[in-house]
Amino acid sequence: MADVDRAVTRSYRLFIAVAIPPEPLAACRELISAVSSAPSVVAAGGRLRWTRRENLHLTIRFLGDSDPALVPAIGSGIQAAVTAVPAFSVVIAGAGVFPASGSPRALWLGVSDGQEELIRLGVALDVRLAAIGVATRTGPYRPHLTVARAGRGEPTTALAAADALRTAAAGWSTAFDVERIGLYRSHLGSGPPRYEELISIALPA
Repeated sequence: MADVDRAVTRSYRLFIAVAIPPEPLAACRELISAVSSAPSVVAAGGRLRWTRRENLHLTIRFLGDSDPALVPAIGSGIQAAVTAVPAFSVVIAGAGVFPASGSPRALWLGVSDGQEELIRLGVALDVRLAAIGVATRTGPYRPHLTVARAGRGEPTTALAAADALRTAAAGWSTAFDVERIGLYRSHLGSGPPRYEELISIALPA
């Protein structure tokens, strides 16, 4: 057991994502703040884990606990994957929940423009990562921006927040250009997670 614990401690919790630039990040955060403080959400009681402003990002691939020695190879895989996807624009718009039925576990803002390019990046990354022994993705990739997570005991609050988020997001959007993607390490512990960018790679112009 001690050897397993040490192995987990040495591993890096990794993900590949698009960072949100300051202006659209502020627009997303303003929307989320309005939803989290909406009277219907407050009246429902309970607690949701709202994503901190600095942690908002568009995940392309979650890798989970990984050997730090793989970081250079993952970086090379990202570099190879982006060659087929020039810089593109993303529009964040609409909202929804996972799962689509039953008690929501995650609330998200959707991607209207830029979905095709993000999915192409995801597929290219899957191929490159599989070549270096990274486990294959489970399930389809659905580009989205996670804004809150709910525990199993918070269905009423999660449903109220989901309704408020959909209402607030109706007719709302924010856009930005995707010119780079990054490999991030998630530091967990007391308090919210902290994300450290290990590698940043530019998409072709």
